[in-house]
Amino acid sequence: MKKLLSILVLACSFILVGCGGGASGPGQTVKDFAYAMEAGDANKVGQIMPSMKAMLGEEKLKGMMTEAAADMKKKGGIKSVTIDKEEVNGDSAKVTATIETGDGNKDTDDFTLSKVDGKWVITLGDEAKGPGGPEGEGPAINLNPEQPGDAPALPEIPQPAAE
Repeated sequence: MKKLLSILVLACSFILVGCGGGASGPGQTVKDFAYAMEAGDANKVGQIMPSMKAMLGEEKLKGMMTEAAADMKKKGGIKSVTIDKEEVNGDSAKVTATIETGDGNKDTDDFTLSKVDGKWVITLGDEAKGPGGPEGEGPAINLNPEQPGDAPALPEIPQPAAE
């Protein structure tokens, strides 16, 4: 759970304010995602990264966003989100962003996005249009451990013991 939260916070720790509309572009979608995570807005995070909502379910996503928001608060919140690089190839894009927190920490990460129904959404590498994403890279995480791939399987999230 902590590793998945770290991936979200770093790779998404960033990473909003909108739901990633098509007119705003992929860089703005990444910024929006970062600020939604900071605010603990699970609804907006789910809109911008629907695969995460589908993978975790609404309740787990809410719990993770609560944790992510608390973590960001401890770091002094987001001071800035800088889009270092934005490459668009049709309905796919790759964005490199640096998020600086109030405590001076800077994290740079790459995001893969796809345009779905006219809106940019953040995807995991294996969801992007075409094999391996816009630049042909392999998936960052294999979401389906029953379907072997080049990427490691997503770590299992421990479930609370039933009473």
